[in-house]
Amino acid sequence: MAIEHNHEVAQRPLDQTSFRSVESQANNAFQHQVQQTSLADHRAAGAHKPADLGLPKLDLFDSTAQFGKATMPSDRGAAPSDKAQAPSERNAAAANNGSDGGPHIGNDLKGRIVKAIGANEGDLDHITKNDAGHGISVGIRQWNQKRGELPDLLKSFHDKNPEKFDQTFGPYAKNLQNEHWVRHANMAGNPDLMKRMQTALRDPEYQNVQIDKARGFAQKSIETAQRYGLNTEQGAALVADITNQMGEGGARRVLSRAGLHPGGTVQNEAETLKRIEHYTHRPNSHDRFNMIASSFSPSDRIQKRIIVDSMTNMA
Repeated sequence: MAIEHNHEVAQRPLDQTSFRSVESQANNAFQHQVQQTSLADHRAAGAHKPADLGLPKLDLFDSTAQFGKATMPSDRGAAPSDKAQAPSERNAAAANNGSDGGPHIGNDLKGRIVKAIGANEGDLDHITKNDAGHGISVGIRQWNQKRGELPDLLKSFHDKNPEKFDQTFGPYAKNLQNEHWVRHANMAGNPDLMKRMQTALRDPEYQNVQIDKARGFAQKSIETAQRYGLNTEQGAALVADITNQMGEGGARRVLSRAGLHPGGTVQNEAETLKRIEHYTHRPNSHDRFNMIASSFSPSDRIQKRIIVDSMTNMA
């Protein structure tokens, strides 16, 4: 369940899929011309077929030199094959890496924090119809209806593309811009509305809105961790995960109980993080902490440039 969150404006990434299509056409045309020219020359010398020419494959155009690999590598080695993945895992992998030309979460610290939260909460198109009695929760941060930030997410959807919002949500579009209505409506009990919500969550443009907002949340969590003297990636990820479940106020109370305060320093961060997790008193606390500990090292320090990280504008 997501409780609090800030806004972050991001630009859309370069469309690698379109560029690679043009690139592929250019390479194919070039290969054809080389084959035809060489075939004509070898026929004059008595050669019989193109297969005998032994021509190397030449690519004059290679966007990977400028844009990086079309499919981003995973953080911890190669991803398993689709055959070994459940549908929801494949959806998450595609969203994480942009391997299908869809939204890019990124592999910088903010992107990896967003993925860690998504691993605990859900995919970009996930809907929980009853989140601990607090209404529905949706998306990669599980923006919650009654106690969380679902009204803010819906407003961002509308602001991104008002016409699409009206088309997607039809007769509910106006009410979904009213926070009071969103907080008190029986959304889970309305199949038509739930179908429309699912459509919105699967829309690439609105998925980019989710990612922008989730990366903004991750940035704010990183800054909070640093403010309380935590300087490792594991510390930032733990603060983000706790904040996502308990809100900023809840996270500050946990940090205070663990003996941390703004402007303070931490001598033994590994032990401090265990103490912080102990004071969250979450039912699944141990499993969540182990997941974060397996994905983020306590020895990897937060880079100071994270505050102005350019990936903010490349999600």
